[in-house]
Amino acid sequence: MERWEVVERAVLLAVGVALLGLCGWLAFVRMGPERFVGLALLAPCVYWVFWQALHKESKKSVSALSDFQEPKTSADDGPFARAEADMAKVFQRGIQLERQGRLDEEAKMQINAQLQEISDQLGQKVAQKLSSAPAMRRQRREPWWKLYVASLFLLALAGGVLEVVVGTYFVPSFGRAYQSVFPILMALAVPIFGFLLFRIERQQNTLAGRFPSWGVRWIFVFPAMVLACSLLVLLSPYGWSALAGWMVGVADAPAQQAKVSSVEVAKPKYGKCDQHAALVIDGASARICIEGRSVGDLPKAGDTVSVRGRSSFLGLFVEEVRVLRQP
Repeated sequence: MERWEVVERAVLLAVGVALLGLCGWLAFVRMGPERFVGLALLAPCVYWVFWQALHKESKKSVSALSDFQEPKTSADDGPFARAEADMAKVFQRGIQLERQGRLDEEAKMQINAQLQEISDQLGQKVAQKLSSAPAMRRQRREPWWKLYVASLFLLALAGGVLEVVVGTYFVPSFGRAYQSVFPILMALAVPIFGFLLFRIERQQNTLAGRFPSWGVRWIFVFPAMVLACSLLVLLSPYGWSALAGWMVGVADAPAQQAKVSSVEVAKPKYGKCDQHAALVIDGASARICIEGRSVGDLPKAGDTVSVRGRSSFLGLFVEEVRVLRQP
């Protein structure tokens, strides 16, 4: 074992022990329900750390033989080499006959017959090799259910991206109920996606080629992929609802009142939206982009605002936020 492998294993074991200590603290010290979410997130990480630290890969050396050439002990063992040597002898004999002046038509016919015989023998040997070689298996089509699941997964990821792009303007009608079960769904999604991505990685070894170090691959990159996929999939209902609400929403719907719970500090050129505000509409809280949608005075925390936009059964796509004057 090389020195870097020893250091990496020691670091992995230290990280694993620290994670186990954190799991023990969550299990026996913390009393809130968030400890179950923390344990669900840490359990796969602890498993991967110790698996990478204690697992040893056995390297197998495979010797590949040529399809048309036997193992060589000399330069004339393979069928092509033997045919080449036989043809060289025939050509040398023809050159000698030509030098001796004995290369007549009969000798030429004999040389051509010998060359044809050598060529036929070589063709027969190649045909035997091809017939004895295992036939290439036809590439099997993936089962329909795998394609179906992959399509749903891609749609879910696209919904998560939509939440980042257009979800900041939408207040979903199911937001309050979904927020209450979001931690439970997150605790279930992380181990599920961890198992699926782990199986895919062990079969295809995609990350192994890009990140040769086990520590980087399994402690940082893989958990980040699992968390990103889990978040995007769980955020997809928001994204698709925002897009559908913008498409089917009624533009001339009556205004709704909302309470401003907080307003973030404006950050010009920080991102797509420079300023957000947290609004409470019908008991549901949502973080809305107010840049370009605030009419009149800028809302402050505690203000009551009138919200207009495209309304549908899915929610409200906010297009205008106006502060209501208190009488």
